[in-house]
Amino acid sequence: MWAGCPHAHPSAKAQVTAYRNGRDGLARNGPDNYPRPGYITWQQALKAWTAQQEKAKPVDPIIGDTSRGSLLPAP
Repeated sequence: MWAGCPHAHPSAKAQVTAYRNGRDGLARNGPDNYPRPGYITWQQALKAWTAQQEKAKPVDPIIGDTSRGSLLPAP
């Protein structure tokens, strides 16, 4: 869940609110006594995720990088 994402479901947004208030964001709404990661915006998370996905794309050894379209001539 990317906190602040405008596409998040209302229940997910409620979990974020609970988490920010020191709760675990789960159904029991208990205290969250575990270390918390640093906060980043959902835009930063999306940018990092996109970069990771780009690095993970396999490159065909014959065709090459097709992320910008095929390198082969049209038939």
